[in-house]
Amino acid sequence: MEIMMTSQTRLLGAALLFALASLPVSAGGPVTPVEEPMIAPIADVQDWQGLHFGIAASRPNGDNFFAERGESAASNPDDFSGTFPTVSAGYDWQRGNLVYGVALAISSGEITANPTTSVNFF
Repeated sequence: MEIMMTSQTRLLGAALLFALASLPVSAGGPVTPVEEPMIAPIADVQDWQGLHFGIAASRPNGDNFFAERGESAASNPDDFSGTFPTVSAGYDWQRGNLVYGVALAISSGEITANPTTSVNFF
């Protein structure tokens, strides 16, 4: 038995093949990406309002060398000594990003230096 392919048979086969090949494409229609709703990030709010206290202590650093112009007077370098303690207290208020307040600081101490001064007059 011999099968003869006519132009109608070929056209029918091509149409069937095209229909089978296009089924997955046309089954769901065109696919469009779904946009997710934008969620705003939650702001990390810092609270800077309230009472605050502080202490500090300062100590001088360096030497106290000086020279007097025109007089030929100069000091031999000597280290500073002493301390300068500070105590502070205050209160801050916050409105949005603005922080403002009041503070009181009390400092007391003594810083000394005992240079040996030499004067040369020519």
